[in-house]
Amino acid sequence: MSGMAQSLGYLMAAAGPVTAGALHDVTNGWLVPLIALGVVAIIIVIAGVESGKDRKISA
Repeated sequence: MSGMAQSLGYLMAAAGPVTAGALHDVTNGWLVPLIALGVVAIIIVIAGVESGKDRKISA
């Protein structure tokens, strides 16, 4: 499971700069890429808080 999560994480990390550059080229500015980066950061924080909760997982 860790390998799958890391693979997906590295894939998303590799696509980030390309996506930000494409958004910059399309919009001719940095506002939209920075807003997108902020939205992704908020999603990551929410996912991290949820995954870090102390709870029991039943099988």
